[in-house]
Amino acid sequence: MKYYRKLGFVREPFSNSPDPMFLYDSPQHLFCLQQLEISARLKRGLNVIIGDIGTGKTTLCRRFVADLDESGIDVQMILDPSFKTAKEFLLVLYSMLTGRNADRSISPWELKELVKKRLFRRGVRENVLTVLAIDEGQKLSPRCLEVLRELLNYETNAEKLVQIVIFAQSELEPVMQRMPNFVDRINFFCRLTPMTLRETSAMIRHRLNVASPGMKAPASLFSAGACYRIYKASRGYPRRIVRLCHKVVLGLIIADRKRATYGFVSDCIREEQGRKPLRFGLVPAVAGLALLGVLAMFLPGANVGGFVERVMGEAQVSDKSVLRRAVGDLAEIEIPTRTANASAAPDRPQVRPDLPVSKHNANDMDRPHELGTVRISFSESLSTMIKDIYGVFNQTNLAAVAAANPGIADINAVEVGTSVRFPVIESQSSPQNKELEQRLVWVEMASAATLPDAFAALRRLEYFNHPARILPTWSAAGGLSFSVVGEMPHASEKDAQAALDDLPIPLRKRAHLLIFHGNGREFLGQLSRAARRLALQGQSR
Repeated sequence: MKYYRKLGFVREPFSNSPDPMFLYDSPQHLFCLQQLEISARLKRGLNVIIGDIGTGKTTLCRRFVADLDESGIDVQMILDPSFKTAKEFLLVLYSMLTGRNADRSISPWELKELVKKRLFRRGVRENVLTVLAIDEGQKLSPRCLEVLRELLNYETNAEKLVQIVIFAQSELEPVMQRMPNFVDRINFFCRLTPMTLRETSAMIRHRLNVASPGMKAPASLFSAGACYRIYKASRGYPRRIVRLCHKVVLGLIIADRKRATYGFVSDCIREEQGRKPLRFGLVPAVAGLALLGVLAMFLPGANVGGFVERVMGEAQVSDKSVLRRAVGDLAEIEIPTRTANASAAPDRPQVRPDLPVSKHNANDMDRPHELGTVRISFSESLSTMIKDIYGVFNQTNLAAVAAANPGIADINAVEVGTSVRFPVIESQSSPQNKELEQRLVWVEMASAATLPDAFAALRRLEYFNHPARILPTWSAAGGLSFSVVGEMPHASEKDAQAALDDLPIPLRKRAHLLIFHGNGREFLGQLSRAARRLALQGQSR
């Protein structure tokens, strides 16, 4: 039954099938696709994508395979790698690469030699790029991982003969951690995370557009309040978002409605959980409207009048859904932010509009004691993370991080996947040197409101092989924010501009000069000895 046509769709917008057309190009998914394709085409070998259940790994895998669908590229997919033995894995690989079954009586060594010859013939003589994409990679046993590691040894002097991409849940990480020879061969590693509120709303719009005639869906189908409720219920996991949106669309059709609001989505969630939806009569609705009238007196500028008039009009038609619609539309009322003493500070600077508000930005204007929490990934160590965040690694900084993480038994042997809290470490520079540090000029290549987002941006820069670090800053007006900058500052704007002009083109397009002097922001990091010498040289000019 093509139920979706009742809402004007030409295909199901929230199918749970991993259709690559419906993959929303969020920043992390787009970056991951770009890196995977670059790695495959440059024949770099092994790539691993890790993500929790429902983060979009399978759909990403299908999109990656679809992007490589062209002549001269042979992509083979393994959807269920739960092989009992390494020999069974090799038999499947041989069958996939040759199109025929091997003699099951031959030894694993002979199978490896047959696979090697096939890869050499395809890659060198026929000039075919062979890509092996493995979904559900957490099912791979250590022996199968060892087979993949040996496949990576099949190479010419210039390139790998097979490109391997593994999409797996986080259960694969501890297995790989016990195989350092395997981890050392990883060219690109990416950990997928849940989507933000903005990405959730964009994903919903994208799927509606793809399913609509002319790739353009009605903008009013999901209200802002509905998207927010879906985000809170799904916690940003794509699979949960799709499942919940599917139920909402079915609910719209059954209720003969054209718009999903916060309250309508809440009812769908309650029904999914086996609870009775909230249905209110006219009397509670009027009481709710009276409450809104009281709120209007304390929220000058809020557009409550038009909202009340709209709901009262609905009350005359159907008193059963008044309050539910009221709650949905209330989430979309624009209410101005009130400050403790707005008249005393009319020109107070605002948070940068391109940054999401962090927990320190909104109301807590006290100087923070913690920068944030970051999980250690592959190819990273705590010492490099400390250097990236504070600018310097020394025993003082290590001791401060250890004190902020009493749950870590051995700070000198922190395992991959461990979440580490990074405190604010007071600078030991003299007031005069701090003033000099504020006058340095940096080349900023990315910015973020939280430390995890800043570290994610820093990891994305690894491909360009450009030395970079994180600059944590704070101000009483804007709160805590982070900039990803070149590793070394510059004594003048002229020098910094010259460094910016030398950046790779993709970085150069987004980079700009960052100057702290005179803007009220306090630099919470530290400077290396080379950077401090540069600051002193700038003073002598």
